[in-house]
Amino acid sequence: MKVHKAVISKLAEGYEVIYIGHRNHPEPEAILALDPKIHFVEHEKDALLLPNDLADKKVFVTNQTTLS
Repeated sequence: MKVHKAVISKLAEGYEVIYIGHRNHPEPEAILALDPKIHFVEHEKDALLLPNDLADKKVFVTNQTTLS
């Protein structure tokens, strides 16, 4: 729940959110349902596809707590 609250807070503060996790897992699904603008990274190739303009923005990076 801490990650969930942190993501909500950072979105409200205008941050771009990058979330790292496994697709089709309940935890990332709940986070991604918060806002369609959340950037989801499961594989290295996903990170390479992140928008270039993120370097000019406030960015919050977090991950699935059960990620292994």
